[in-house]
This record gives sequence, C-alpha cells and structure tokens, in this order.
Amino acid sequence: AGQLSRSMRTMILLHAEPGSLGEPFDRLTEREWVVLQALNSEEGEKQLADRLRLSPHTLHSHIKAIYRKVGVQGRLPLLLRLQEAMRNLRAASVVGVVGERSSCA
Repeated sequence: AGQLSRSMRTMILLHAEPGSLGEPFDRLTEREWVVLQALNSEEGEKQLADRLRLSPHTLHSHIKAIYRKVGVQGRLPLLLRLQEAMRNLRAASVVGVVGERSSCA
C-alpha cells in the first residue's frame, strides 16, 4: 500500500478535480476530493485529521462517504480503484492524441 500510495501521489496532483476521472470519482465533493488526496499518504487518520484541520470524527465521516461512493471497503481498494481510473484517463488521452494526429494527416 505504501509503494502504491507514493506512486499515486504524483498522478493525483496532476488532476485537480475528480470530474476528470469520471464515474464514480465525479460524485465526490470538493472536500472529499481533498480527503482522498490526503489519504494517498502513509499517514494515519489522526495525522491526516491534524493536517487537514478536521476532527478525527469528521475525517472518518468523509472517508466513509468516499468508500461508499466509490464502492470499496478500505484504503488499499480505494487506491487501486483510483489507479485504474488514472490509467483509463491516460489511455483515453493517448487515443485522443493519436486520433487528432491521424485526422490532421
């Protein structure tokens, strides 16, 4: 989980909003997206709550809402689902670029 988390950190920072990742990430609120980005670290919930200036209870409520909306039951499945969405976004970008080049020729 730690290695996956480190590799995902950079990719998440490239996408400032969840809507770019499509379903189900486009259902996240702005605050849930901030929490999801913060979850992509090796910090525990107490440290994350402190860093985000939330109570541990509020942070946990956001995390539960994210899990429910994404349809997972833990941090690792969430990060794997996020990684899959990032891969799909990159693949769609490549197909779009290739399509643009072939139509210009």
